[in-house]
Amino acid sequence: MLDLHCHSNFSDGEFSPNELLKKAQELQLTYFSITDHNNCFAYENMDRSIFSGKLICGVEITTSFEEQIIEILGYGIDIEPINKWNAKEKIKQPQHAKEVYHKLLKLFKEQGISYTKSEFIINHKCTTGTVKKYFYEDLLKYEKNKKILGKEVLSSYSNFNKIGLNNPHSKLFISEYKDFLSLTQAVEFIHKNGGICFLAHIYQYDVMNHIVFLNNLLNIVKLDGVETCHSSFSKKQIIEINEYANTHGLYKSGGSDFHGILKPGIELGKNLEIQEDDIRIWGDKIINKKGV
Repeated sequence: MLDLHCHSNFSDGEFSPNELLKKAQELQLTYFSITDHNNCFAYENMDRSIFSGKLICGVEITTSFEEQIIEILGYGIDIEPINKWNAKEKIKQPQHAKEVYHKLLKLFKEQGISYTKSEFIINHKCTTGTVKKYFYEDLLKYEKNKKILGKEVLSSYSNFNKIGLNNPHSKLFISEYKDFLSLTQAVEFIHKNGGICFLAHIYQYDVMNHIVFLNNLLNIVKLDGVETCHSSFSKKQIIEINEYANTHGLYKSGGSDFHGILKPGIELGKNLEIQEDDIRIWGDKIINKKGV
């Protein structure tokens, strides 16, 4: 078993890096990666001796394509540059959080969505995550919001983000894609700092045709691979994206996207239809080169 996509409490996961390493060790995973959002702080705050398998340094960078927020997985990236970049980005967070807060209030009024207005969540230490989590939990208090937005949007915090705030076809869409690195910038950043790039969970993006979407993306940037197995993929989707990777000479990756309590029902390393050989092709090169 292996798992190359999960999150620690250095982004939006429940568990510490060491707790994740212990879980990976208990499961006897052969390859493992913590891919926190826009940072690699987990790798500066772990005891690597806990895990006897092959640990690959990873990150999940938020970017956009065709006016939609997407995510690029970077493996083998140098830790110091990405963490320095993340620290600079944090300085912008309070202002960005205020903008998101007021955008959401405007949308709530336009759509007739019930909410509780609270200025305390946009103080000087506020992050966009603070604002989003507050409103997600607040909207759940009002039954009529499920009818307006649909039960699926409010079924989890993850869905609130992916098919609500980040979805151009949603009543909650807030056009955040302009606030992140462009797709070209994200891929260049990973490559410049020694990593290789994979498109994360392609079937989670709200597009008419995912293969056309991927073709269009690859016309803009050169990816090294694609996530061919994810806890949200159906068997049909796994077959389709594997065939695409084979045809186009792309590396394959896969993971659960385990967060703990924020994504209930998803288990680390379980039910992932991906072969170790598919990872060994590129994973061992990274480990031998980086020593991580």
